[in-house]
Amino acid sequence: MMSLTNEHTCTILFAPICGRAVGFGHVSRCLSIATYSEHNKSYLLLPEGLDIVDERLTNVTIIHSIEQLTQCDIIISDQLDAPVLEIQQAKKQFSCCVVSLDHYQNTAPADLIINLKSLPAKLSEAQCKAVAGLEFAIIAPKFENYRTPKKVQQQIHNVLIMYGGSDPNQYTLSTLEFLLSLDKKLNITVILGPLNPLYKQVCDMQNSKKATVNIHSAPVQLAHYMSNQDLAFCGCGTSLFELSYLGTPCIVRAQNEREKMFINDIAHYELAIDADDDYQKAWQQVQGFQIRQKMTVSQQNTIDGYGVNRILKLCEQLIADKQTQKVEHYE
Repeated sequence: MMSLTNEHTCTILFAPICGRAVGFGHVSRCLSIATYSEHNKSYLLLPEGLDIVDERLTNVTIIHSIEQLTQCDIIISDQLDAPVLEIQQAKKQFSCCVVSLDHYQNTAPADLIINLKSLPAKLSEAQCKAVAGLEFAIIAPKFENYRTPKKVQQQIHNVLIMYGGSDPNQYTLSTLEFLLSLDKKLNITVILGPLNPLYKQVCDMQNSKKATVNIHSAPVQLAHYMSNQDLAFCGCGTSLFELSYLGTPCIVRAQNEREKMFINDIAHYELAIDADDDYQKAWQQVQGFQIRQKMTVSQQNTIDGYGVNRILKLCEQLIADKQTQKVEHYE
């Protein structure tokens, strides 16, 4: 039996593609899974001309077409809609298993669906296996060195703002403006990509006398910045789960329809406070020391860092079931 979690090897294709547009969060999750199964042959499907620099690429080969593969045992993708034709052809050619992460509106066939949020009411795949829960949140291995029981401070001094490198809704600017309007001296760290249209405007705010503002466009030690904060403002995606794993209290704003689906789950597990359009109300809530202390305990209990292991075990069982069905068919 081929395995994802021991010395036996299989070929895995990661396809983090959404309409041929690739988000770093999608790529990061795929690379994290590849890191935990490094003895396997892993391939990353990316559009032609896209360059990615990441230490996790050491054991991963980048390809630009499924046709470049001569063998494939399993396909893992955040979005199956865009490469649906390729995946269907590959599945026919390789008889591989297809795993969908975060299945919402995908129409492509999948053998296994893994969601963080509850599953959609209607699934197009009547025979597929489907599971859901925040225990499948994917955390990169580099965060393990920064996970310690969080010591929550009585007062908020260090604040992180990170809505992703692109931040299409420009929440970085509005959050920073709000924090600078407070009558409080803060140490503010901002993570924002240089291609953001308002990057220069945000950088100009470093001259503020009301707070210390440091802006980083591509920090190498991202986990370091995320762990050394009293509070973080972020979206409801990968960053929230990484911050929760580290036990950093969060105020969130959903950046798209997909993230809005997480709001109820986030509130239920007390991972963060939803700012929506009211920064002032959310800020007042997190002033309570006990609220932040309760939040950080709930965060680290909910996001335990074993999501990849759980995903790999499900994938491993899927491969085993496929092989059993194949043997029974021939018999």
